[in-house]
Parts: sequence; structure tokens; C-alpha cells
Amino acid sequence: CYVDPLHYLERPEIVDWSAADDELKLIFIGRPEKRKGPDIFFEILKKLKGRVKYKAFMIGPDVPFNSQISTKTFFAEEAKKFDINLELLPAMNDLQMLEMKRGKAVIF
Repeated sequence: CYVDPLHYLERPEIVDWSAADDELKLIFIGRPEKRKGPDIFFEILKKLKGRVKYKAFMIGPDVPFNSQISTKTFFAEEAKKFDINLELLPAMNDLQMLEMKRGKAVIF
């Protein structure tokens, strides 16, 4: 059974971020495991590059990507390869997370 959350909530106002002067924060929170979609987050960053001013963050513990490297190492190398502005940060406490979310932020 699928429940559409927008059935119970008002639809959010659509904002044209490309026209904004401020830098948008794009924040992925959690372990960067495949099932949580860090690869989708990274694809979004690639598509937004040059279209929207943003600063991207991946916040959470590091986990193995494969037997040779960790996920944070993998995404750091990918960010460098595609010239993506991505900051990889360790897990944070509630106060630190609250500070990160200030301003224009989209949480993944």
C-alpha cells in the first residue's frame, strides 16, 4: 500500500532557485549506502552544476563502498572528476545539524 504524503499536506510553493541571489545548500544526511540514494543525490548535483548556485554537503558516517575504498573516498573522487562543489562531513549532533539547515536548504 502506498500513501501519498501530499494527500495530507499542502503542496509546497514552487520557488525558482535559479533566479535567487543566495547560494542554496543541498544536504544529504545519513550513511551514504546505495539503498539511501547518495548516487541519486550526486546525479542531481551534476545536473544542477552551472544552473543553480549551490553548496553541497554529505553528512554522516563513512561506510565501505567496495573492498578497496570507502563511500566518502568514492564521492570525493567523483566530485573532483566532475568539478562538483561537495563537502563531506562526519555525523553531527542536533545543534550542529540545526546550524547546517539555516538559510535556503534542501535536505535529502
